[in-house]
Amino acid sequence: MSLIFYDFETTGLDPFQSKITQFMFLNSKEQTLFSSYVNPQCEIPPEVIKLNGVTWDDLKSYKTFSEQLDSIINFLGTEKPVYLVAHNGDSFDKVFLLNEMKRKNMKVPKNWYFIDTLKLAREFLPQLQKHNMDTLRDYYNLSKDYAHLATKDVLDLEKIYFNLAGDKTPYAMYLLNKKLSQQMPFGKYKGVSLEKIPEEYFQFLLSNKIITEQKNYDLFENLRQVFVK
Repeated sequence: MSLIFYDFETTGLDPFQSKITQFMFLNSKEQTLFSSYVNPQCEIPPEVIKLNGVTWDDLKSYKTFSEQLDSIINFLGTEKPVYLVAHNGDSFDKVFLLNEMKRKNMKVPKNWYFIDTLKLAREFLPQLQKHNMDTLRDYYNLSKDYAHLATKDVLDLEKIYFNLAGDKTPYAMYLLNKKLSQQMPFGKYKGVSLEKIPEEYFQFLLSNKIITEQKNYDLFENLRQVFVK
């Protein structure tokens, strides 16, 4: 069994249009890591440069993500259970990874299990108004220096996860994550099973673009599976 923490830095927030600029995967048990900058083959928006200080000149000499994908999969493993942990991963990092694999006609290994610490933080720390990484850094007294770089974010994510998990196994955390994915995370039906939500409410969320495939991928997909036959 492997417990792997990962994070992507990207050119934007849309996992269907934006490109990966940096990644890091950390095998917690082995304390081994695979990390690299990525050539996104496009210009970096000014607001992203302001956020993490990484420019096109910093990235142009690196391989594309597609060129590094085989090495990433080899690092993660395709046989023993692999628990992949990311913050907001179900709607962001996981989507980027799966989209890149889809472009190369790669199937997702059946031994991969995804865990989203954003959902778990909302469950375990309901007293917090926000559950983003910086809020959790404050809560657990972690430095914000060099935040929004994949290396820093993954090392902090590992600490945050173990604080949330306590003595719970990765499998138990995965099952809880799966359960939370089947509940409405906000609005008047917050905490209600998706199957018990009226279809007209789903249509309301769609028509008003409160949820979209780009912004809320995991929720969008789960609701679609319930209501679109």
